[in-house]
Amino acid sequence: MNTLDTALMWRDAGIAVIPILAHSKRPAIMWRKYQDMLPTRDELKFWFGATGYGIAVITGHRGLVIVDWDDMRKCSRWLSSLNGAALPVLSTYHVETSRGYHFYFFCDEECRMWKGDGVDVKASGGYCLCPPSIHPSGHHYQNIGNISDIERIDSLLSLLPEYGRIEWEPQIATLSPHSGDPYRDAMIDTPPSGLSIEEAKRLVSFEELLPSLSRNRGTRSALCPFHNDSTPSLVVYPDGHWFCYACGAHGRDALDMFAMKRKFSISEAIRELARTFSIL
Repeated sequence: MNTLDTALMWRDAGIAVIPILAHSKRPAIMWRKYQDMLPTRDELKFWFGATGYGIAVITGHRGLVIVDWDDMRKCSRWLSSLNGAALPVLSTYHVETSRGYHFYFFCDEECRMWKGDGVDVKASGGYCLCPPSIHPSGHHYQNIGNISDIERIDSLLSLLPEYGRIEWEPQIATLSPHSGDPYRDAMIDTPPSGLSIEEAKRLVSFEELLPSLSRNRGTRSALCPFHNDSTPSLVVYPDGHWFCYACGAHGRDALDMFAMKRKFSISEAIRELARTFSIL
């Protein structure tokens, strides 16, 4: 099943999905509004028709919660500890990842995001990559069962007694400069650049970065600056994200492209813009 068919299937099940930049875990769109609404079928066709994007489900819809084990040994010990209570876990739809499993449930009790010892709970306010996405490591996510197999449970505590214990709460330290989100990293980076991220974005434009950019409204194309491109293979979408169909380069806006062309991090790019415009 291709990505578009998968997206439509999730929508028919009442679950919102969003596009993910190729070979990453970064959303290709501003996705927060889809925590409370389903994307339209036209949006799904636009995102997944021929873009090469991965796909992620928004957790929280209909009580959807995903128990994400990233250590196979710890997952096995968890399953062994359940004894007779393991039936909903073994029968529910789950996904094989590069290191473990994602177990999907509809939970009657409201759940929150939580991180434990080798396990994450993806709940309201989160998202999770799903097949046929490709993990940044190159591993293909694999279905085990169908989404119609997702089990409904009363409470996550019945399967994960440690869930919610204070000593297992995620710490602020996890949002470090190694968070994997360059914009979050830029916000906590030091020394300060004198520019906010939004101010930096206003100082760069695709028109300056891509001299060959087509002038039409909506989706535009250009020669890709990241490989020897003889025909326009880079597409800039109306919401500002961009993708090269030849080399796979991608980003969420012009600031991303500015940084990549100079081999800068986002923080370094912002400092460079501040110096260029005499803000520092």
